[in-house]
Amino acid sequence: MALAKAKLSAVAVLLVASVLRIKRGDASKADIKVITESAATEKWLFKYKDVIGEPDFERYRGHVYRVLNIALHLLKENPRVEQLRETIEIALVFHDIALWTTRELSYVVPSNKLALETVTGQTEEQKALMSNIILYHHKITPFKGENADIVSAVIAADLADFTFGLVRSGFSSDNMAKLLAEIPDTGFHTTLNLRIPAIRGWNIFRGVWEVMQIFYW
Repeated sequence: MALAKAKLSAVAVLLVASVLRIKRGDASKADIKVITESAATEKWLFKYKDVIGEPDFERYRGHVYRVLNIALHLLKENPRVEQLRETIEIALVFHDIALWTTRELSYVVPSNKLALETVTGQTEEQKALMSNIILYHHKITPFKGENADIVSAVIAADLADFTFGLVRSGFSSDNMAKLLAEIPDTGFHTTLNLRIPAIRGWNIFRGVWEVMQIFYW
């Protein structure tokens, strides 16, 4: 219920955060070891560097790593995370990818389709986890299904980054300060805001309607 309320208020929080760019916490008190590069993420993400283009590529790369760091920290007590970490990383690479590959604002389904077509050699569990992360990373109510704790952690992590760390779901403000210091947001929110006119031109209402389809109740 707490996550549902947080998700419903995310747009308002983003507007406030966009103006104030509030950064709280003391990075020197953080207990997170920030991951700034990982083989699986680099392998899959760089396949789409030319499609995404600059400056969006580095902005999206930062988003992927910030979400990964938050999710892994929230899951630090989960003994299965290391076993499934590569799957989590691959899912995060693909979770917003259709914003560029097929230029769709309702992007979670085509992003998942591309991931399923591209990533091979997975077990059924890995494939299901990858799809659930991609499809439901904006889910409003709690996710219920296989590896729900992992999917829920990614949902919370994506929301934390989306709101500049104002909605953190248990991720400390000190850790958020350190994360933003080591992987600064260099304009990912600007990229998101510009995708609607880039894809739909002046048809803003259609664009907003399409974006709303990424939210699952």
